Amino acid sequence: LNLIEKLDYGANFLIDYFVLDGVDDDSYRPGSGKLSFWNNSISFRGLTVRVAHIAVLSNVVALSPEQVPFWKGKTYKPIFTSFIPRVIWRDKPEERTGNEFGRRYGFVESSDKGMSLNLPWITEQYANFGLMGVIFGMTGVGILLAFLESVFFRGPMTVLETVSGIVIVLPLCYQEANFSLSTGSLIPLVISLWV
Repeated sequence: LNLIEKLDYGANFLIDYFVLDGVDDDSYRPGSGKLSFWNNSISFRGLTVRVAHIAVLSNVVALSPEQVPFWKGKTYKPIFTSFIPRVIWRDKPEERTGNEFGRRYGFVESSDKGMSLNLPWITEQYANFGLMGVIFGMTGVGILLAFLESVFFRGPMTVLETVSGIVIVLPLCYQEANFSLSTGSLIPLVISLWV
């Protein structure tokens, strides 16, 4: 694409996402001929929502609790069982929070039981408890990370200890999946590395 085509693409993308969002008149959609949107056939609104987590959080804030009631901690229940390996508990329920979240807030079609949407920690905290959930939740996350850092990165360490600490703590710094999914393997991982 040359510069003009890129600018045209960007402008029409913004129009599609911000201006035409919610417009049901297909005559103004990409592909209608009224917008010259990169071959007139592709809309990247879904991709943007999937990778721009601020858009997801904004929608959750806009819809909760008036249209979509708070979950009141429901997404955190798997924390108590997620560390149990399936070898021990064969019928352990599968965690489908990403799909339920997507359907609940309209990011995924209500009939789609397979698609999953990342539920970042801040968004999960808001969807469960609102603003106070974010304030206290992120405070707790900070305390948790500080605790794990003090446990796994204290004093003089061997290279193996350092690498093990990084393997355990670093995934928790990328908070893109719901909390129980992100932390569920933490205990088995620590035990495995210790053994």
